[in-house]
Amino acid sequence: MKKIRRRRDMAIFLMGQSEPIPGHELSKKYNVSRQVIVGDIAALREMGYEIASKHNGYVVTKEPLK
Repeated sequence: MKKIRRRRDMAIFLMGQSEPIPGHELSKKYNVSRQVIVGDIAALREMGYEIASKHNGYVVTKEPLK
């Protein structure tokens, strides 16, 4: 999966979750390393997503304005 598609899919997935999702679960879901997930989260934040890093995972707190 290309990184742009993965990031878009990850944003949609995280927005649909009510509980934080651990990085290792995202890593397994997208078949990439934990470090790639960290980079993807950073890129999504740069795109305007507010993503909180909780002790038990990531959660989207605000979507970017369209």
